[in-house]
Amino acid sequence: MQAYTSPRRTPGFFGHKRLIIAVLGVAVAAAILLLDFIYIRHDIRIFADGKEISVVMRDGTVGDSLARAKIDLGEHDLVEPALQTGVNDDLTIRVTRTMPVNVTADGQTALHWVPVGSRTEEILDQANIDINPEDQVTPEPDQVIKTGANVEVIRVVEKIVKDSVKVPFKTVRRNDPRLEKGLQRVVQQGKDGLMQRT
Repeated sequence: MQAYTSPRRTPGFFGHKRLIIAVLGVAVAAAILLLDFIYIRHDIRIFADGKEISVVMRDGTVGDSLARAKIDLGEHDLVEPALQTGVNDDLTIRVTRTMPVNVTADGQTALHWVPVGSRTEEILDQANIDINPEDQVTPEPDQVIKTGANVEVIRVVEKIVKDSVKVPFKTVRRNDPRLEKGLQRVVQQGKDGLMQRT
């Protein structure tokens, strides 16, 4: 006896249609992923330490971009835009390195973190210290300052000071023929005077 086998079915038109739809679906999904990979990217320009560095990011933040570019930040370094800012097309990031400077003015000394390469006058401006033309500033206002430098403002104030000085009276002696020899008479009592000096 012979085993029963079902007749072999040929896919026919509808069977091939399913295969074509499946292949087309996979192709479309692959094309979408490929386009996403190619077109959804952000070219980021980073300016740090006198160099320009370019990185490509698909998503993330400014901080992620700096990490990808292997740029380490100091505790007080300035980053524009902020580290938490999301990346977008043609983003430019600027990293400004800072340095500590001691500023002494009006009897107080304070530590300020200023951009590397700052001049004395820029540091004083950042510290909100006004300078008068008579004031003495060390180092000179247009001098570039180095890390750990000291900037000092000495206030020069011109005042006209008036004071009084005691002037002792003088004794004037005159001969008077009407008096006997050896006698003296006080014509006017003397008193100390005051002289104004500036």
